[in-house]
Amino acid sequence: MAVAHDITMDGPVFRDYAYTVESKPFVAEGILGIGIRYSRWQLAVARTLRTEEFEGQGRDHEYGSVMLGVAF
Repeated sequence: MAVAHDITMDGPVFRDYAYTVESKPFVAEGILGIGIRYSRWQLAVARTLRTEEFEGQGRDHEYGSVMLGVAF
């Protein structure tokens, strides 16, 4: 994905901001997951990996999620 301006890292658009980082214009993100469904119940598990978003971040951002649902 391409990022033109990330206000959380680059600061406000229309005024100066003292605290900014050197953000990267392109960030890659991959999501891998699996889900099962039994009767009215469903369970899904996913893992997300995103490349570093700014210089000096240190490592890629990685997190997971679990979703449990029931239809009624």
